[in-house]
Amino acid sequence: MLKIAMVALATGSASLLGLGTWAVHERGGFCGRHGGARSEMVHKFIDFAVSEKLDEVDATAEQRQKVQDIKDRLMKEGHALREGKEGLREELLLQLSQENPDPAKVKGLVRERMNAFSAFADDATEALLELHATFTPAQRAQLLADAREHMARHGR
Repeated sequence: MLKIAMVALATGSASLLGLGTWAVHERGGFCGRHGGARSEMVHKFIDFAVSEKLDEVDATAEQRQKVQDIKDRLMKEGHALREGKEGLREELLLQLSQENPDPAKVKGLVRERMNAFSAFADDATEALLELHATFTPAQRAQLLADAREHMARHGR
């Protein structure tokens, strides 16, 4: 999970900032477990950050729409992934409450979750490549410079 967030930050891309923020969201959000209020705050933060970054690179209306589409798609997938976590927990607790949990079932549940994360990472990678094609070379250079500066400030 942390690697996915690091990939997002390393790209410097405005819309993939949402992926890093989603990782924070997945681990408890900005202010603990407050359900819908936290989710709304995360969305507002992502929208603000994306808008700011697009303003910095003077994105066109077409670029803004493409970034918005990608951000929305990743956020939807991220929420679906997060929602799947509860079912996994319930099933694991059910298995572990038994005297003899079914090893194949437990491993299958974990593998299923790993596959869901892997699919999300693949989708995020595709989004990264879509964004790369969306921005001009000058815009990409600015976004990458911003990402490098951010990483240097935070010791990454």
